[in-house]
Amino acid sequence: MSKGTSWIPEEISEMLTDLSLVAKKNGKALELNGNDIDYNPRLVRLLAPACSKTRCLVSLGSDAHYPKDVFRNVDIAIRLADEFKLELA
Repeated sequence: MSKGTSWIPEEISEMLTDLSLVAKKNGKALELNGNDIDYNPRLVRLLAPACSKTRCLVSLGSDAHYPKDVFRNVDIAIRLADEFKLELA
């Protein structure tokens, strides 16, 4: 995701549901990324229910490049996983 991206297409929920369905069919997980939570929390928040709807696996990550960034926003990602009863990869 590009930093500063604020525009989200109107059909994003359907797009994320389609994406999560493809991931599930291919045995892949989608990531709730802590870095993305900083830059576009709305988009990450829309991904969680899409994964819940299709029962797509989810992974948690921070996109860390420096030790201080390890586990960035993982607490928020865990809360989303709990809220939407997501299965972690």
